[in-house]
Amino acid sequence: MRTAALRKPAFEPLYVSRERILLIHGTHYNLNLRDLYVSIYGEPRGDEDVLFVAAPGARIRSHRAHLPACCSGVWSVSCL
Repeated sequence: MRTAALRKPAFEPLYVSRERILLIHGTHYNLNLRDLYVSIYGEPRGDEDVLFVAAPGARIRSHRAHLPACCSGVWSVSCL
């Protein structure tokens, strides 16, 4: 029986007061930053600062030339 090698998670949340920092690892296609945030932290409250960081070697790509590799999604006005 083979054992699965331990790997870093694709997305790593870092908790710093009201700041939300997401470190992105690996290769991802057509990444929606708001959807990523919601999948880890839940719906934004509106009082947090959000920072997305692509780790060294991370690749963010598009499946098609007419689609963005990364989009911010729709955030409330109170999120920075």
